[in-house]
Amino acid sequence: MRQRPRRVFEGGSLLADFLGGTIVSDINRLSRQTESVEQEKLSATAARSGFVRPFQQLVFDGWGLQDVAVSLSNVALGRFGTGWQTGLRPAVGGSVVALGVQMSEQRTGGNCTVRVFVDGSSTGLEAVIDGDARQTEMETRPAGEVLFAAGEEITLRVSTSGSWGPVTADLTAWIIVNMDDAG
Repeated sequence: MRQRPRRVFEGGSLLADFLGGTIVSDINRLSRQTESVEQEKLSATAARSGFVRPFQQLVFDGWGLQDVAVSLSNVALGRFGTGWQTGLRPAVGGSVVALGVQMSEQRTGGNCTVRVFVDGSSTGLEAVIDGDARQTEMETRPAGEVLFAAGEEITLRVSTSGSWGPVTADLTAWIIVNMDDAG
């Protein structure tokens, strides 16, 4: 049986499936896909709120000091085991809402105080390892109290008393920042 010849034109226009895959058939296929996507898509506002999470609270860690000595006075803590990398400069403003400190060994005497500094000035946020908190301490502040602006350097500094011990203890510290504040 002989196959019927294909019609190239219908009503004066090129048929979409002529030669199997032409620009016309591709355009029709893409048009159907676009209509399907438009029918199923979320509004831009709904998509943004569902898939783009704004900065909220972030943890920044890596500050530390090996073998914390006696009689330190506001010594900048290094980050990630380096002495040259001490501060953090966030690209957006916010506020520090928590400071955490942990020692590798329990305190045997004196005290060890870690303070948050913003652009070289003490903020008043500090965590103290002493007779009440012998190995770990976490201090918090309300959002908006310990502010920093975009690009300002946040550093953690440590001070110890003359009777601090053990001098073999290593210190690690971290902060939690709220990035929603207009710092």
